[in-house]
Amino acid sequence: MDEADHAQVYEEQARERGIQNARQQHNEPALIIKGKRMCVDCEEEINPKRVEAVNAIRCEECQPLYEKWSAR
Repeated sequence: MDEADHAQVYEEQARERGIQNARQQHNEPALIIKGKRMCVDCEEEINPKRVEAVNAIRCEECQPLYEKWSAR
């Protein structure tokens, strides 16, 4: 296996994790307080652009922690 093969495997694994995380997120309800989307973990407001782009329920800081935890 050469470097390009390893990169492809890594990319496929990352994509699959992303798909799994997206599916899990849709099972969790969004946290809305006073009409604003809040992070379900830290309860801080989520950037509206992030909500629009990926329908986020976690902020940019909590999402990687959630992904790391859920990968276990």
